[in-house]
Amino acid sequence: MEDGMVLRVDSGAARFSPGNWKGDAGRGGSLYRQSWNNGAWCSFTWQAAREAPVAVLLARGASNRISYFLNGNLVDGVHASGEIAISGMAAGVENTLVVYLRNSDQYARWNDGDNAVRVLGLRIDGRSSPGIAPAARPWVLLAGDSITEGIEAQNGGDNFLCSYSFYLSRALDQIGFDLSVSACGFSGWLRPGNGGGDVPAYFMVAGGAYHEGLSRWNRIDEGVSLLDGEGRISAYGGENSGPAMILINYGTNDAICGCARADVEASIAGALAALRAAAPCAAIGIIMPFGLESDAVFPDGAAYAASLREAVAAYRAGAEDDGVMLFDFGADFARTVTREPYANPNGVHPALLGHAQVGAMLAARCAAVLAGGKVSPLRQDR
Repeated sequence: MEDGMVLRVDSGAARFSPGNWKGDAGRGGSLYRQSWNNGAWCSFTWQAAREAPVAVLLARGASNRISYFLNGNLVDGVHASGEIAISGMAAGVENTLVVYLRNSDQYARWNDGDNAVRVLGLRIDGRSSPGIAPAARPWVLLAGDSITEGIEAQNGGDNFLCSYSFYLSRALDQIGFDLSVSACGFSGWLRPGNGGGDVPAYFMVAGGAYHEGLSRWNRIDEGVSLLDGEGRISAYGGENSGPAMILINYGTNDAICGCARADVEASIAGALAALRAAAPCAAIGIIMPFGLESDAVFPDGAAYAASLREAVAAYRAGAEDDGVMLFDFGADFARTVTREPYANPNGVHPALLGHAQVGAMLAARCAAVLAGGKVSPLRQDR
């Protein structure tokens, strides 16, 4: 590409989803942004040349696939490595590219693993010029497991764009919110993530004791904090950029692995207290895992569901914090979403129909909370 230029990751033409990217200098820097989270996204905006415009995304990722929307048109399942030529540009007008991390092998993602995606920028031809990315918006942070990142969501195939998380992001977009997804297969409140367990558990408690080094609730990656200098959750590292809502969908893998229920309850209680301190102005929604009370799939699921309910209720009562809530769709829905055609044959992972139902139901709950401006007594004077 003659006389081209690169729209760097720290330029005004670029924007990255809040809360789930690191950079070459902590959470910033000019060389790259990197994320291991399927569902993380970035965007670039530029004015294309009037004739034969060219744009090339510069990215690296071993097994990763990305999907991108160019001016709203989808190109799905592109290998995220090397120079990715962007097709379908509109000549002579402003173009916006939105790239999603779609799926990857479930290992070597944490701590600069090979299956993290590194974005180096967007190279455009010399006749095109940088644009200005849309301004940052209020945001929602969603943490979860393989269901949240879209494992088997495309009727057995892994695809974030078929997950309830993506459907939720489309609904939130309509009311002016961005979604940040931080999700990892195999993970739970106490269960480490990825096939090899390299991603820490969300909030590790063992024998009643919290283990900071084995927890990830406050980290984007190894050595990269999710918190600002004041100890608050931050979109990009600066102060006063916390989420409007935090959603957590954990418990399925803790039940599968038979984690001690007392430790699960202690983990939930400790996580809620830590999250409230780190996000005093956020609504916090604990999602009852959708299929947990299906006896046919999770023989002990009802007991773990009861532990989750008890832990949330105890925290709410003790802290007098009605900004914490439980999104519970009930045992009947759990049985529905773990059966075909709403689930894949193993019953654990919803199929496309199941994700669509969950996405619509959860979006309605979230929109009601966000529109209602629910405020906890703890947060009224913050």
